[in-house]
Amino acid sequence: MRLWVDYTGKLKLLSWNGNASSWTVILEHPSADCDLYATCGPFGYCDHHTAPVPTCQCLDGSSLSTVATSQEDAEALKCRKKSHFVTLPGMKVPDKFTRIRNTTF
Repeated sequence: MRLWVDYTGKLKLLSWNGNASSWTVILEHPSADCDLYATCGPFGYCDHHTAPVPTCQCLDGSSLSTVATSQEDAEALKCRKKSHFVTLPGMKVPDKFTRIRNTTF
């Protein structure tokens, strides 16, 4: 057995297959590509309702500003934010702030 974190941030549990002389993935987390952090870049979201493969979309209030120019950019969209706020129900947003209070350094 082998526990491994790949370059995308997925945690994988692997088992050695002696017949095939290779590692077989038994379990991976997160299992859905849409659950990976920042998969679609800033102002983008992963739409897991598009079958058969989830796709990246720009948020309402944003528009596509550039086309992907490399293999790495093909995953993340280049969305441009417009200058207004929109309600985004049901979205998972990152917790990117640090709260420090009553602390002495």
